[in-house]
Amino acid sequence: MPGSNARALEKAKTLAADALIFDLEDAVAPEAKVVARQQVQDTVCAGGYGQRGLIVRVNALTTPWGRDDITAVAACRPDAVLAPKVESADSGRQVLALLSGQSVVLVDGQLIENLHVENAQRIVRIAEAISAMASA
Repeated sequence: MPGSNARALEKAKTLAADALIFDLEDAVAPEAKVVARQQVQDTVCAGGYGQRGLIVRVNALTTPWGRDDITAVAACRPDAVLAPKVESADSGRQVLALLSGQSVVLVDGQLIENLHVENAQRIVRIAEAISAMASA
């Protein structure tokens, strides 16, 4: 759900769902991204979602908002941070460094970040990114 929609974030507390994705990327207009980040951070920190998994989809590191998104939401420890457009081992390392210990997904016993695969070209790069993040 769009992170810019405070009403939807509140209503999500009543939804019959196993997990919720609060989106800061495509679902939020550029002029609303900073406010959306703060709303999502406040929402995740406050809790009240019961056993539902809370996932935050941040903007890519290549955007003006990506780094601040990751840092802000990681402070509240959502169940996962969905980082789109992780296209290389270096970008994977950068995401992991910004998360500074955030619990997300295990691969070969190592904490790594979720990878959002948007096209076939990026699939080719996944093995390199996962390998680099798992050995970081």
